[in-house]
Amino acid sequence: ITGINPNAEIYSIRVLDDENSAPVSRVVEAIYKAIEWDVNIINMSFGVNEYSAALGKAIRDADNAGILVIAAAGNTGEAGVQYPAAFDEVMAVGSVDKYGDVVESSAKGKELEIVAPGELVRSTGFFGSELVESGTSLAAPQVAAVASLIWERDLSVSADFVRALLDESANAYGELEAYGNGLLDAEYALQNYEIFKKQYQERAETAGLEENEEEVLSFEETNCVEGSWSRDKHESIISTRYADVRKGARFPDTKDDEYVLEKNAKGKEIDCVFALIRSNPWWHGSYKQGTNYVAAYIYQTRLANKMVFGGSATVPNGLSNAAATDMRNDLKKILWEKEYEEEIKKGKKITPQVKRDFIWGMSLHNLADVFAHSAYVYDNKKWHHLEHAGDYACADDPSQYSQRWRHAVRAVDLAIGNYTHSSSGTYEEFKPVKEASEYRLCNISKYIKTLAGYNVAKTYESVSYSVADGTK
Repeated sequence: ITGINPNAEIYSIRVLDDENSAPVSRVVEAIYKAIEWDVNIINMSFGVNEYSAALGKAIRDADNAGILVIAAAGNTGEAGVQYPAAFDEVMAVGSVDKYGDVVESSAKGKELEIVAPGELVRSTGFFGSELVESGTSLAAPQVAAVASLIWERDLSVSADFVRALLDESANAYGELEAYGNGLLDAEYALQNYEIFKKQYQERAETAGLEENEEEVLSFEETNCVEGSWSRDKHESIISTRYADVRKGARFPDTKDDEYVLEKNAKGKEIDCVFALIRSNPWWHGSYKQGTNYVAAYIYQTRLANKMVFGGSATVPNGLSNAAATDMRNDLKKILWEKEYEEEIKKGKKITPQVKRDFIWGMSLHNLADVFAHSAYVYDNKKWHHLEHAGDYACADDPSQYSQRWRHAVRAVDLAIGNYTHSSSGTYEEFKPVKEASEYRLCNISKYIKTLAGYNVAKTYESVSYSVADGTK
């Protein structure tokens, strides 16, 4: 992925922890570190609702040091712009979609200064993986990047000059509290750079450009979709550098005559060993047949690691011995020579490492599928399981209750960290669901309780749907 300005020098200061949060004191410390490093621009893709005097002072000190401060306005909609974006010294950035329309969740308010693309932005995840994310956190760095394009023309200009040019060149076509000065327009800003600079130097107070009336570009096809739980899309969550993991992530959806290996009691062949959810819930993130999908995912990663590291793959608490046995037997049915037919022709060897990676991919398929096949939504005063048929036949559709897919991608990113560190999976990979507002995961609190105890499970209660009593 190529950035807007590949020439920019980027200083990355991590303030958010693994729970995606940070005390204000850590943010303040980071701002002063940026001042110490004499940066030109600070981008902050996070926000809080509460005012902080200490944060305000740090922002003012950065502004006095000649730094342009940019921040995400927040995904709070009509609730208003969050801090630090709400401070006068900060450019508050809202989000628009591929049609140039402001996103409903983008924060609205008088503090909003400019908007930029923030829906379905392709970005880089952990360890080089690619992912698609949405929100004002994706819009803010685009403004920072265009600011750097302007500033590299002449490093002697002030932050106020760069900010003013960004605002003046923006395409204003919407309500002030929703769009601010308008949509970020790098081309218009750079084309009119010299004109604005002359006006700014002559009379800084009245400098201004002719109104940007360029037609706003919209995109029917962006080659960047939020994803789906289809066979072809499972691998898209995983970096291309992990070819065997990607291959394994596709595999549980395989439907092939060669995998029709079993027969029912009447001698009729059963369609596919792996692809049917009802007979293989542990490979498809389903709670059906009493499957603890959290424990199933963990066990699958242990089976994968055993291929290389040996030892025993302990069955986690909450997973039945019958399900564990079925999973082990399933792995014995993989036709390795068939799956790697073309690669073998080119000299590839099916080593234990290849098998480990492939099975890890299968476990990631299961992990991502949880957010599709164990999801419940509340509608018409009732809870509904997302299915493949019926009134709520949108389990595999990422455009429906799209928060599920974003959380699935983040869960897989967390899992990839364990894979690369030769560790097994944990219940921690499911923590993105804690932010769920559009859906619930069936029995997630109950399943985690068997693995981590009551206190941890309690933190999942508000996002858990209970089959037993039909309530969250």
